[in-house]
Amino acid sequence: MKKLDILEAIRGGTALYVFLGHFIIGSFIGNTNPFSIFLRFGQEAVILFFLMSGFVIQLSYKKKQIPFLKYLKKRFFRIYPLFLISILLVLCYRLLIGLPIETKTLFGNLFMLQDMGSLKPGTIVDTFGNSALWSLSYEWWFYMLFIPISSFKNKNTVAIIIVVLSALVYFIYPIQLFRWPMYFGIWWSGVVLADLYLNKELSFKNILKKIICPFLLLPSLFLIFTSLTKPFDSVGVHPLLEIRHFGSAIIFIVIAVVWKNFNWIGFPFFKPLEKIAPFSYGLYVLHLPLIMIINPIISYYIANSYAQFIIIAFLIILISLLLETKFQNKINSLVFKRNNLSHKKQTLVGSNPAKLIKTRTIEK
Repeated sequence: MKKLDILEAIRGGTALYVFLGHFIIGSFIGNTNPFSIFLRFGQEAVILFFLMSGFVIQLSYKKKQIPFLKYLKKRFFRIYPLFLISILLVLCYRLLIGLPIETKTLFGNLFMLQDMGSLKPGTIVDTFGNSALWSLSYEWWFYMLFIPISSFKNKNTVAIIIVVLSALVYFIYPIQLFRWPMYFGIWWSGVVLADLYLNKELSFKNILKKIICPFLLLPSLFLIFTSLTKPFDSVGVHPLLEIRHFGSAIIFIVIAVVWKNFNWIGFPFFKPLEKIAPFSYGLYVLHLPLIMIINPIISYYIANSYAQFIIIAFLIILISLLLETKFQNKINSLVFKRNNLSHKKQTLVGSNPAKLIKTRTIEK
């Protein structure tokens, strides 16, 4: 299946936006600079990625349905290698500067239980020195739910029940265990969007009936009611943060349908972002620990802030590129090469003994 160029561009753009937001605001201009307002929507960028992830996973699954264990293996080796490197970088940084290592937080992150406790209630463990990792726990458990739910004949009904019940309980008892399945409605919206796209049924009527109302509207209403009855500090914390997430999901879906109806007008402007897509995951999970490590070193030797920005950004992009396109690809070849060879041998042999000679030649 050919990749959709628009998805590649958006995938690269979201990772770049999150990186630049953390880098520019955190290291150069600060939150008080008026320009920072344009870089404060990293949370919404993650929600856009959730939608795209559900969309792409469904496209791939429609093409070739695979057993759950094989799917789990592919997802594990797609997520964990660079994720573990990001954890290792933070661990080394903390040891070097003498910061304590919180064992519970470390192991909670390794088992994908992390979230941002300062922004949301009922968090199991905080992110281990890398706030960008909050979304990985969501993504991981979305992956784990996908195959079991897809096995049902009425898969959308099952997904709706999970989302609605979770939203109801979260309204009463807001903890992370219910926040994951409630947010699954955002990710599954991408799955339904893919089905509508493949069936050529992408219309405002269908997205309202099959996506927005069943998966996004009820959680939004519960969260809005919570915001009216409970005090909150800012738009970046519970419950307004969750309202931003579900609201942005609705906006992104509407924009996608409108943009498609206008034949993706203006897409050439975004096309260069496709170049970032092959290492977008690496850039996302690695940029914060790399900033922590590289920024003090470069700042010590170079006084000019513009030169600092260029050099640090270049190094982070280069390291992310090398780790995802070289290291990650090496991991993939080592892990999946044996399976591919075994599959080829079975295909060649089949039920014809004469083909055994050809298989032995390949083995040699």
